[in-house]
Amino acid sequence: MTGLAKGRLALLVLGGVLLCSGLLLATSPSAHLRYWRWRMQSSDRAVRAKARLRLLEIGRPAIDGFFADIVAGEVVDRVAKVPVESRVIFVGREDHDDYHVVESSYFVDTPIQDVDGIRKIGFFVENGPDPTREILGRNRKQGGRELVVIVWTSHYSRWLAVALPQNDPLAASVIEETQRRLAASR
Repeated sequence: MTGLAKGRLALLVLGGVLLCSGLLLATSPSAHLRYWRWRMQSSDRAVRAKARLRLLEIGRPAIDGFFADIVAGEVVDRVAKVPVESRVIFVGREDHDDYHVVESSYFVDTPIQDVDGIRKIGFFVENGPDPTREILGRNRKQGGRELVVIVWTSHYSRWLAVALPQNDPLAASVIEETQRRLAASR
């Protein structure tokens, strides 16, 4: 075997090793978490939204370390172009005695932004296709506590509802991070 053939063989073997290593890293769950968490820091809103969706698809408990960042980022991005006076954000419980298919109401437990003393608020339910909203609302329970984003256009519409059970150890950090990010975005 000539020196040129040995060199080519060595490059081929090295390329194979690098390819296998790359495939292993690309399919590693921790590599996916790191990659999508890094993409959440993008300056492009669409990239951030895609990263949050991918992380939510991976699910808890794998994303518990930055679940509050995911929820707060989603809330802030959703209301970024909505004037502050047109949005209501709070933690509350849905009033199932006052439930209709397209309309609902909530009791406000913890105001987060611009609730102005409202203790109960009614709104229309947004039901269009939205994978992120569907994943975040997946664990909602009747009468359970939720972080709710409502926006006024010509009527109040619920844009997002995230289940935040009282016994969820991340509930307080989700509320605090959402408050912090909303205050910083004003």
